Amino acid sequence: MKYVLKNIRSFAKDYTRIFILLIITIAASTLIIHLSYGVFREYKDRKELSRNGTKQIVLRLKRWKDCKRREKSRGTDGGINHP
Repeated sequence: MKYVLKNIRSFAKDYTRIFILLIITIAASTLIIHLSYGVFREYKDRKELSRNGTKQIVLRLKRWKDCKRREKSRGTDGGINHP
């Protein structure tokens, strides 16, 4: 490990421009990887929300008086047949 750090230090001293370019490209690639993962995660979350939205069942309750009025206008008694 000692010699690895010495080699990196000597590379930075001898080839300063290439070393700076190397650091910039590493930082840029890390940023691009993080951004692309974030975009993918956002897409996946939105897709999951749209799937959940289509599986929901909405129940609408009506007032009892409205149902009775509708049954009277139709001439039914709510499905119960009296003899």
